[in-house]
Amino acid sequence: MSGVNIGTKTTRTNIRDACVYGGFQTDDKLYFRDTGIYIQSDADGYINIVADTGIKLNGELLSATVAEINRSNDTSARVVTTTSSALALTVALHAERIVLVNSNTTFANTFTLPASAGTGEKFTIINNLIQTIGTIVVAAAGTDVMNGSAIVVGTTEEAAIAFVTSATSDKITTDLTTTGGLGGDTIECWDSSAGVWTVMARLTGAGALATPFSASA
Repeated sequence: MSGVNIGTKTTRTNIRDACVYGGFQTDDKLYFRDTGIYIQSDADGYINIVADTGIKLNGELLSATVAEINRSNDTSARVVTTTSSALALTVALHAERIVLVNSNTTFANTFTLPASAGTGEKFTIINNLIQTIGTIVVAAAGTDVMNGSAIVVGTTEEAAIAFVTSATSDKITTDLTTTGGLGGDTIECWDSSAGVWTVMARLTGAGALATPFSASA
């Protein structure tokens, strides 16, 4: 299009390599350079941008995936509350979020980490209740091990004791007394390398405080 006459003034426009397909229906797509790159207003009312290679902002390629952007920036999903007695943690649903334990049952509340691969993803499990009848277990999957430390604070005294993992530690257990589980317990796990989870735990216990770390039989 070379120009549009408006009265005595000519406004020049440059529309090149773009076309609308679909005849202005719900599946219309505005294509650019006919390479499979298009913008679409889909049937659900969303603006959908499709690009073969990727999307750039000010010349910089966005390397993050849509799922990664949502996981890091969707504040409405930062806390995942669960009453499940057995939950397999996943990157898509639980990484970079707080998993809030809201159950007090006779079952062990077991949270199994995904296989570690060195992605740097972080999982945070917080015990929101004073557990009186069930334990909380955070376990590595397969042959993965844990490397890190835990601080257990007594409820009836000011003393706190620090514990470290062994070479075979792959599980954290709060037993409602000596290893924690009495409310506000926080367990953080980072996927630091293939086969290894770096962990840090802050637990509330009672009595003769003990290590929460153990190795699966």
